[in-house]
Amino acid sequence: MNVLFCGDFYQLEPPGGAPLNALPTSWVRKAMQYAPSAGEGHGHCIFWGAGKGSVAGMTALVECKRLQEDDEWFLSVQDEFRRGDLSVRTHHFLHGRPTDVPGSRVGEGPTCGSQKCAANAEAIARDNAKECEYCHVERRKRQLVATEPDDERFLWPEFLQATAIYPNQDVKCKVARQRGMDWAASERKQISWVYARDAARHAAYQNRPYTSADKLRWLGYHDKACADMPGWLPLAVGMPVVLTDHLDRSEKQLLRGCHATIHSWVVDEDEGAVDDAAEVTLRRMPREIVLDFHTDAWTLKSMEGPGLYPIVARQRTWFLDAYRKKPVLGVRRRQFLISPGLASTAHAAQGRSLDAVIADLQEGRNVSWMASYVAITRVRTRRGLLIYRPFGLKPYTQGEMEGTKLLLAKLRGERVPWAEIEAKMMPRKICSRCNALKEKSDFTPTEFEKKAGPSFCRECTDALKEAGEKWCTECEARAVLGPRTPESEARG
Repeated sequence: MNVLFCGDFYQLEPPGGAPLNALPTSWVRKAMQYAPSAGEGHGHCIFWGAGKGSVAGMTALVECKRLQEDDEWFLSVQDEFRRGDLSVRTHHFLHGRPTDVPGSRVGEGPTCGSQKCAANAEAIARDNAKECEYCHVERRKRQLVATEPDDERFLWPEFLQATAIYPNQDVKCKVARQRGMDWAASERKQISWVYARDAARHAAYQNRPYTSADKLRWLGYHDKACADMPGWLPLAVGMPVVLTDHLDRSEKQLLRGCHATIHSWVVDEDEGAVDDAAEVTLRRMPREIVLDFHTDAWTLKSMEGPGLYPIVARQRTWFLDAYRKKPVLGVRRRQFLISPGLASTAHAAQGRSLDAVIADLQEGRNVSWMASYVAITRVRTRRGLLIYRPFGLKPYTQGEMEGTKLLLAKLRGERVPWAEIEAKMMPRKICSRCNALKEKSDFTPTEFEKKAGPSFCRECTDALKEAGEKWCTECEARAVLGPRTPESEARG
């Protein structure tokens, strides 16, 4: 099969192939399916393997088309992030710090057209205040980092409704709720809070039943710890939300990660009157929430307009002891499978084009710095990007990831020196018994990680056990003691 690769925001230039919009719908639908038993090895085979079921070629995407304006400097910034080669100069521009060049410098010189800036570059490098007004204005436009919590740009209308992109899930869920509240306040919309219903399923494993205080504490747990079901869900008419699980796999393709807005909801008949305060907490869970997917492609018979889809609360089980290999302390939660859509991880933001983004470029736990590149390339204009807080330079100067470069070379059909790569990347060690250089997989984890004393491969370990022999850990000659006997045990 063939695959489109290398950046979803580039203009496709197919080498004589069919245009992207000519792909049959059935192909796209099949591409969304996967083998139920597929694992990590299956994914490796798709890209790194050869023959049936593996990628046979690629179409390189080379020209950036997401940006709606000709912004050579911003394109160069994105390119530096992609290559892991962020310069000190660019880092200073982004943070609003003094630089060694005029504020409009692109390539080899300033774009202000001022002879003063071109001729006095060294003086400007010592004192940026000596640059022309055009360079001064451009320098301010290049400061995309919010260096203070009260940065006025956070209150701009485009950023009040912007998606905040974070490297991973650590803070995303909490921020999503807070941004939902800020959005409702800016739009003067009432927030109705829906809290999850939890029921412990493990009375046999606890000495006491859970109290209401315990359940209240569970509502504050991270969504990921609770089967992607938020403890507290804010509802406001028009609020952006995102699906946390597949909703409809038919031609509607309402899958996990799809975005919508809240159209309305149906309160429970026993809810009673709801006051008009800025925030209210519903005593009863709504019977249904109607989402608006803003499409004319389909209309449900039960709905008043196109793109409207009702959802009901679902039940899932999460575990208090999920860290165990076999968790048993289950809790059944009932909640709606949506969350506020004003915050996202970099992984979930791939493929989206946005008018405004608040990007956090701090390194995420167990997340590559490439996540930051994804975050800053979702916008259509430089003005649409606000970097949440200052970030360090070092993580973005490590160069391109070796695995990515190798994969691209393999997909292009270029020569890959596999023998050299294997020698460099494959962990190996000499077995103390057979004196052979063997790969990590030929040892048990304990034997391979042993720092002192002899280490044995699996084959030699089995041979020693079968012969009933014991290796001398003190003899430098690597002598093998004979079979164990009462006399040998007495000798030690």
